[in-house]
Amino acid sequence: MEGKTVDFIYSVQPVISKEGERLGAVLFVQEIKDVYRMAHTIAGTRAHYTFDSLAGGSPEFLKAVKLARRAAGSDGTVLVQGETGTGKELFAQAIHNHSTRRNNPFIPINCGAIPSNLLESELFGYVAGTFTGASKKGKPGKFELADTGTILLDEIGDMPHRMQVKLLRVLQTGEVYRIGADKPVTIDTRIIAATNINLPQAIKSGRFREDLYYRLNVFAIEIPPLKARGKADILALARLHQRKRRHPAGPDPGSRRDPGRLPLARQCPGAGKLHAAGHPPLRRSDTHPGPPGTLPRHKPLPGPRPAPWKSSSTRPSWTPWPPTETIWPSPPKV
Repeated sequence: MEGKTVDFIYSVQPVISKEGERLGAVLFVQEIKDVYRMAHTIAGTRAHYTFDSLAGGSPEFLKAVKLARRAAGSDGTVLVQGETGTGKELFAQAIHNHSTRRNNPFIPINCGAIPSNLLESELFGYVAGTFTGASKKGKPGKFELADTGTILLDEIGDMPHRMQVKLLRVLQTGEVYRIGADKPVTIDTRIIAATNINLPQAIKSGRFREDLYYRLNVFAIEIPPLKARGKADILALARLHQRKRRHPAGPDPGSRRDPGRLPLARQCPGAGKLHAAGHPPLRRSDTHPGPPGTLPRHKPLPGPRPAPWKSSSTRPSWTPWPPTETIWPSPPKV
């Protein structure tokens, strides 16, 4: 504690006898970071997904889950890479929930969605009177709020170069400087970074620092896109979406369902996103007049089926249906 500033909050509770005589007072002192942690716990900044929430059985996906489980047992920095919509934040939350930090805050922040001039104050905070419009009491940054917990730096490939230098110092020293402060704040925050950008190529083009990449790349997890995981994983995810929508706390209706009742999930052309496997079947299920949680059989649409393509080299990945020359039957007269 020598040479470091520690902020506390205190309250005084008077002690009064039954006769109304003041006997004294009790002073309660609590470190301010514990108050922040309690506030974020009440506000709901916690991770909700676990490894049981990850559905899939393809070899590439299971390899990523196995590495994520290993990362959960360590305090090393994690770099999660994958296309947009592959579930990078789900993996980050699962790693947090299976680590020793599970009861502490999980703070996600999108580095690409916040303007560069505001990102520094969001990550590192500021002291009182730093700039016009700032809080008179100052404000802690996300790193301080995630102390003893985990911070998810999403879309880190879009982080400005100047902020990459500051992040590198945090990884090296475990300290953050609020904007306008002359003394650092020591933190114990685990960093999980996620991106859909090819960072080695970004390093070659000068967009990303090579030294920061190696600091983040302690546990490198590559999540395969859904189109590379096979139809079995698409169907598993579609059933998971249906179970969450129709039976959030009940039995799995898909355990007894014929796989033929999920035709739209199979036909999803080259889906790369997790939600792409769930939305078409859910939309069909919501409009189906049958029992909740079931899907109708996929009946062919009226009209002649188009002739097959003669050349496989020119055949597109999808088949237009119905054809433009189809004549639809007139609606019945009322």
